[in-house]
Amino acid sequence: MGAHCPKIDILMGSNNCGKILTGQAIGISDANQNLSNAAEEEIARDQFLSSLTRKENGRYCVGLPWLGRSVELPSNHQVAEKRLFGITRRLRSLRKYEEYDGVFQGMVRGGSD
Repeated sequence: MGAHCPKIDILMGSNNCGKILTGQAIGISDANQNLSNAAEEEIARDQFLSSLTRKENGRYCVGLPWLGRSVELPSNHQVAEKRLFGITRRLRSLRKYEEYDGVFQGMVRGGSD
């Protein structure tokens, strides 16, 4: 095949290659592509506000946009606590616990130790 292959020139010359890849050549298009940015923002805002709730503890909860409803995620408290204890044990065995603790205490005080 040379640089001037008629089959390739026909496809590339009229930008059909790009249309085929996006589905435009056979009439496939995404409905969301036709919406203006303002309309998309309005839909996103409405979906956000309709799924927004406030828990008894004062925290806000919002649904994931692709699910369209609020999903209660399980607590990972036990996993996080186990990980904390493990890393604390490791830092103590490496004799680096005090150094790390000092950095975190500085962050709590508002500094950047």
